[in-house]
Amino acid sequence: MEGRVSLPISFNEGFFLKRAISPEPPDDSLIVQEYHIDSSPRLRLMGAVGVKDEPHILLFPAEYDTRAMNEHLARGFLEKGGGLFWVDYDEYLMEKGPVGLIDVVDLTFNAYLRLREELGILGPLVIMGKSIGTVPAIEAMGRHEDDALCLILESAFSDTSSFLKAMGTIEEPLSEDPFSNKKKMAALKKAVLFLHSHMDSVVPIRDVEWLVCESRSKATQFQIVPSEDRWDLVNKAGPLYFDVIWQFIGLRMGRRPRRRPRHARRQGA
Repeated sequence: MEGRVSLPISFNEGFFLKRAISPEPPDDSLIVQEYHIDSSPRLRLMGAVGVKDEPHILLFPAEYDTRAMNEHLARGFLEKGGGLFWVDYDEYLMEKGPVGLIDVVDLTFNAYLRLREELGILGPLVIMGKSIGTVPAIEAMGRHEDDALCLILESAFSDTSSFLKAMGTIEEPLSEDPFSNKKKMAALKKAVLFLHSHMDSVVPIRDVEWLVCESRSKATQFQIVPSEDRWDLVNKAGPLYFDVIWQFIGLRMGRRPRRRPRHARRQGA
């Protein structure tokens, strides 16, 4: 079956290292809604609703993301007018292993489409994946491209062996790539925004460039972010992180970015 994963490895708590630190303290005013996915008690959809006509992002988080970091992302996109929902799947992946990265796609996506209808969300759907979450994000885009506006990938990887070896999950290279991110990327038609740390210790820029080159859309963008590593990319980028993503989404909707005043351009601001 296409997309099935068979690997003699499993994920454990050590794989889900909580390195990312939210740059802001928890915000008690943020209303995060939680929805259990009935078909799996170890899966939950969580997030915040924005203006219902604005874009809403479905995020497949990184292995190092915490609830605090995801809530920080939600606050950032709420300030832009949109909303963010993410799937809480650490326990699910520890139980299922690598196959869970593929199986989670339809479970999550179908639940999210129902949730959008229940909440009356009419704005475009954007799929996003970070680090290990780029696997289900690419898979979801391939299966549901007609339902999505665009794809955003942060700290992606093109070669699974290199990624898992850098993460300390395997010692020897795999005989074949179980996720085939490059092959799946080449089949996508819509634009992709790649975000990558220039000091990424797991996936060097030259490696992710192979994945970028497979994108067929002329509107695809590759943004290199100055940060200490992949886990502090959001923190170091600050408000610019949300600006870049929201402008990319807006361009896909036909929105022209706001021009700076002439005096600001002359001063180089």
